[in-house]
Amino acid sequence: MEFRVHGLIGPALLVALLAALAGLAMAYPSMLWAGDDYSLQYLAAACNAGARLNDFVMYPSTTMAYHPAVPFYVFSWLAAFAAIGSGAIGADLPFFDRLIGNAPVLFASLKACGIVTTGLLVLVCWRPLVRLAPTAIVLLALALYFAVTPQAMFRAVYPLTETFALAVTALFTFALVRFAVAPLGWWPHVFAGLACAFAYLLKVSFLFVYCALLVAFFYVALFGAYRQSALWARFVLSHAVGITVICAVGFLFIGQEYFSALLRLHWAILTHGAGSEANGSLADVFGSIAVSWRSGATAIPIVLLVAPAQLLAVIVGTKTGRIPPATATIAVGASIAALGSVAAVLTRFGDTYVLAVAATIPLLCISAWLLAGSRSARSAVGAVAACLALGSAWRSVPAVRELFLDKTEVSFRAEADMATIHQRMRPDAKGLFLYRVSMPGYGKGYVSMHCGVPGITAALLKADRPEQSSMARTVRDPDYVIADKGYNYPEAVIRSGKNLDPINLVATTWRDGDEIVPLADAWLIIRRVRTSGSSDK
Repeated sequence: MEFRVHGLIGPALLVALLAALAGLAMAYPSMLWAGDDYSLQYLAAACNAGARLNDFVMYPSTTMAYHPAVPFYVFSWLAAFAAIGSGAIGADLPFFDRLIGNAPVLFASLKACGIVTTGLLVLVCWRPLVRLAPTAIVLLALALYFAVTPQAMFRAVYPLTETFALAVTALFTFALVRFAVAPLGWWPHVFAGLACAFAYLLKVSFLFVYCALLVAFFYVALFGAYRQSALWARFVLSHAVGITVICAVGFLFIGQEYFSALLRLHWAILTHGAGSEANGSLADVFGSIAVSWRSGATAIPIVLLVAPAQLLAVIVGTKTGRIPPATATIAVGASIAALGSVAAVLTRFGDTYVLAVAATIPLLCISAWLLAGSRSARSAVGAVAACLALGSAWRSVPAVRELFLDKTEVSFRAEADMATIHQRMRPDAKGLFLYRVSMPGYGKGYVSMHCGVPGITAALLKADRPEQSSMARTVRDPDYVIADKGYNYPEAVIRSGKNLDPINLVATTWRDGDEIVPLADAWLIIRRVRTSGSSDK
């Protein structure tokens, strides 16, 4: 049994993938405001970058404050520029209003650029992988990325930091393969430093590629017949390259204040753990695996089965001398990267984080094929990969539909809620939109605060507009308040006197005499009584 494909099959499948993603985007329409924080961070990053280009001032960007997220930041402005051209450059309130007013066009551009970027990343991954295995095996390996988690298709259309996981895989594969083939070459170690720098500047949890390259290096140092002094000189070079790139981008692009804070945060995580949101017990870890499985993802179980088996095969093969050194090095790096990605995800779990695990599976599949050795064994690996791809797709396809459908339904409900608000309230009525309400009233404040441009925030506050977000407000006694049901449910919670805004220290509470109008995803609280001691301050 041989796996052979016609030369046009690969391009045809890529076109089919892009068409499928575009079809999903059109079949399940949504609006920017009815999304997660990444949709709003997209606008905030585009606003910040546009102001930097306009004023030649390195305004701090919160997009790069919590994770480095540098690729996502650059991507955000490029997507905005693709939509409105030079309109994506500015630093005043009309520029901010232009972005907000063009939100539908900008969101469409975000989706389109996400789809195109995904296609380009597939091609970038293809290049190093196709040098290791036949086209059919590489196609199966890349198909596994899209099959093992529904987030792969979803986040190709709704990009976030993890969307660029394939870029990390491509750089890591490029560096690992060249190191495996020529451990004493200078360029493989330069590429290794660049791969690790990119991983860190995307998100610190992607530094599992550093761990993988480190283990691969020690494997070669221990079992390869190479001059140790030469190996260690190149080891120092890779670290020098990585640290130099990280510091240069950090201090010059992210900004000294935020980058210094990031370094302190990451050091604290390294020395004291991931914090209160991390999994604190083995039961939590198994619970996260179960949640991932129920979401339609198979990435974690696949890695936990395949990667340890590959490491065992390398141990046996190294002792018997039956595995070529380059193959063993690639298998070690691929397996450690896959296991490291699982460890990072299970330390602090999120469905979207599983994309990092999925991105390691193509190289894991290729390394399994390389380790198989004989023609019949490699055919068996190909057959198993095909079965895994089909089985994973069977589980994930319904979940993909649910993710897109949920986004569409949230958007429709938000539009209906906004229509009700406009019917009930005067156009000049002062409204206060609290945290994570899926409406422009909240989102505009989020963008103005997170864009990091003082002139825009000051001008927006000075304008004192009717619709105000709790994240950028001047209104002290609003005519109505919009509270999200996700944080305030049922109605008795509203009447209990709790702070209705979960992330702001400024309390917004129920008052006797207020009228509550239930909306689809929010509460419309109409202030009927004016008091000088208002808690909405």
